[in-house]
Amino acid sequence: MKSNKDIVLVTGANGFIGQHLVIGLLKKGYKVSALVRKTSNIEELTSINDKNFKVIHGDVTDYASLLEATKNIDFVMHLAGVIHPVNVDDSFYWNVNVKGTENVIKACVENKIKLKKFVHCSSVSCFGNLKDPDNTVLDESFPCNPENIYGVTKYNSELVAFDLAKKYNIPLTAIRPGRVYGPGDYSLKPLLKLIKKRLFFHVGSDKCYMMPVYVDDLVNAFILAMENPNATGNAYIITGSDAITKREFTNIVAKELNVKPNKLSFPKYFVIPSVYLLEKFFLLFNKEPPISRKKLRFFLSSRRYSIDKAKKELGYEPKENIINGMQKTIEWYNQKRII
Repeated sequence: MKSNKDIVLVTGANGFIGQHLVIGLLKKGYKVSALVRKTSNIEELTSINDKNFKVIHGDVTDYASLLEATKNIDFVMHLAGVIHPVNVDDSFYWNVNVKGTENVIKACVENKIKLKKFVHCSSVSCFGNLKDPDNTVLDESFPCNPENIYGVTKYNSELVAFDLAKKYNIPLTAIRPGRVYGPGDYSLKPLLKLIKKRLFFHVGSDKCYMMPVYVDDLVNAFILAMENPNATGNAYIITGSDAITKREFTNIVAKELNVKPNKLSFPKYFVIPSVYLLEKFFLLFNKEPPISRKKLRFFLSSRRYSIDKAKKELGYEPKENIINGMQKTIEWYNQKRII
């Protein structure tokens, strides 16, 4: 399927996952075009010295820029999206996550590109709340009922992608990653700093499970989905192999930071109203709060997933366990002197 002339367009290439995906594709012998906005921080990308790599300026909300970016390509890895902002209008999420996806696909169609594969980055946030999280193991057959604007727009972007793929006969696969971590994941910085200072405390139940996925394992899943023609028309959950509690996760982090974990816990009915007020306070200054209800939801929700479908159909097999993966992540933080 691959030739040494195959070109992969990666949207959102300057992001945490995107940077790792670019490197993974180059190692596999692909030519890579990285789509980034002119205002994006591309320091990590500019350090890549490879004749098969180039940066293209564009924006998924700017259709004209996409018409230029999608010329003469063979694959699309669509990772661009809005994840974290709290104090922004919902229309911002819709415009980037949903309309942006539509724009990329329609630009390929208008350019009459015969894509070998379009891989769309979705999210396990598509699933939403669970009535019985303690006894539920989510797989791809579970109905989607997203609970927040991020989940709603990621699910709708997936629906739009599959609808357009069917309409224009584009081979498309969706990947639904769980919580991704690894070197380059700046989103962990607030948590790591709190744990290091022993200011972190737990909220709610100690039985909240998670299945984090190391970024290199996710990159492998993306490439497997891109190269496998039988994956067309399917969505795949991608997480790590092991389910651990949030307390186990933070204890692992504390150990790697050489501090004793804080055993303090607070009930969620006390913390949630406080975080809501904090959001409103920071909104007055048009800034992002250090903690939000969205971030807090991560520690209040319990999720376990089945990756059997990805194992069987893609040949996906996570290689990194949480202890080794977190060691590498914190080593990177220490090398960068971030915490």
